[in-house]
Amino acid sequence: MDRHCIPEGRFAATTRIGKDGTIIRVSSSPDDDIPNMKEAKQGNSWAQNEVGLAYYNGKGVTKSDEKAAEWWQKSAGQGYMHAQSNLGNCYNMGWGVEKNLAKAHEWWLKASNQGHGQASFNLANHYYDGLGFNVDKDKAFEYYTKAVAQGYEKAKEKLKKLIF
Repeated sequence: MDRHCIPEGRFAATTRIGKDGTIIRVSSSPDDDIPNMKEAKQGNSWAQNEVGLAYYNGKGVTKSDEKAAEWWQKSAGQGYMHAQSNLGNCYNMGWGVEKNLAKAHEWWLKASNQGHGQASFNLANHYYDGLGFNVDKDKAFEYYTKAVAQGYEKAKEKLKKLIF
């Protein structure tokens, strides 16, 4: 059985009661029950990205694009390419942050430069469609090619359209 109570002060407490009525766990915050939260709070960039995913997907927590973006910002700031790509997606769509294509491109470029195929694909799509950039089929070709080289299979179809 889980009980969430708000004591005087600013932190909620989670108490798990065993079948015999004994307290078997107390945490200072319901967030402590989120997988990888301890490591994320200690600054582990992989764990911070995972906590961002938990908030984004609502897995084990109430879905929150704002909290997802906050955790991805922490991880991305440490250079974790998956968080950089995720944060780029947030800025592209306005998920938990104000929509800002320039920031989306900035984060995708950082991830792309580290080998993140989906980030390269996203940049290519924006060059192809002229989203935040002038339409530039040569740049689109460059980033679709890069995405394919980085193992992002969806980019192959887009390359075919540019070539034929």
